[in-house]
Amino acid sequence: MADRPRDTARRRGPRRRLALAGRADEALPLVAGAVEEFRSRPIHTRPALILLYVGMTYLSAGRIDEATTHAREALALSRRLDARASEAQALCLASPL
Repeated sequence: MADRPRDTARRRGPRRRLALAGRADEALPLVAGAVEEFRSRPIHTRPALILLYVGMTYLSAGRIDEATTHAREALALSRRLDARASEAQALCLASPL
């Protein structure tokens, strides 16, 4: 169980690198799986982080509606858990363009 966070971070790497390299369209199928995995876990070390990365990937791909949806979900979760750092990031992503 102790290896699980490290394993998750390792799997997240390719999705993030594709999005940062301007290849967001290639990352979208991967991030869909990340959201499913995120929602299946009851406890998170950094709440809403996956939702924020997914939102940024959708934004990079020009899919603003999906980015906004994930940002709002991240914001609601962050506020519910009183996770201020995640809340600040979600507010930045959820703000109107």
